[in-house]
Amino acid sequence: MDLIGRAKSIILKPLQTWLEIKEEKTTISELYTSYAAILAAIPAVAQLIGYWLIGHSVLGVHFRWGIGRAFGHAIIFYILTLAGIYVVA
Repeated sequence: MDLIGRAKSIILKPLQTWLEIKEEKTTISELYTSYAAILAAIPAVAQLIGYWLIGHSVLGVHFRWGIGRAFGHAIIFYILTLAGIYVVA
């Protein structure tokens, strides 16, 4: 499945695309690996970049995390996001 092409077609022609999606036969593991795993990585990578390169301020003090701490936080966030998706589904 083409994730970007699917997103474009949902936005541009939603009725036709949702009818196509309804007819598809996919397993839960295929959906989890092809959509959930990819989409859950987006905020984790954004957090990595934010904490490592940009940093943040607390009470007027600006600081950035080291690459190891930021990467570890991003990995934990990614795993917990996938676990949350599993629990909610």
